[in-house]
Amino acid sequence: MPGILVVDDSQFIVARIKAELRKAGLDVTATAFDGDAGLAAWREHRPDVTVLDINMPGKDGTEVLKIIKQEDPAARVVMCSANAAELYAGNCEQRGAVAYVEKTNVADLIDAVTNALAIVE
Repeated sequence: MPGILVVDDSQFIVARIKAELRKAGLDVTATAFDGDAGLAAWREHRPDVTVLDINMPGKDGTEVLKIIKQEDPAARVVMCSANAAELYAGNCEQRGAVAYVEKTNVADLIDAVTNALAIVE
């Protein structure tokens, strides 16, 4: 079963995303609560998809995305934020994210992860 890493500075949000992905039959194999820990978890687990919040302490999500894509250009990262601004979406996609979703929209998040898993490398 494909592995998913969820990185968000809110333990409540991580638990919610993890529960919703599991309900959808997806396996969350690792979690982290800030950018630095998220990068370390990504390096350790090499998940099939990473769900990455933008605004976090330490390295923010866009910094982590940049490093992940430098280390593995084929890495599949879904960026999420409570902010639905189009500016974030364009910036994230330019940096190599496969999708940008508002994290409060669980259906879109599940669709984005499912679509990311379907990408053939």
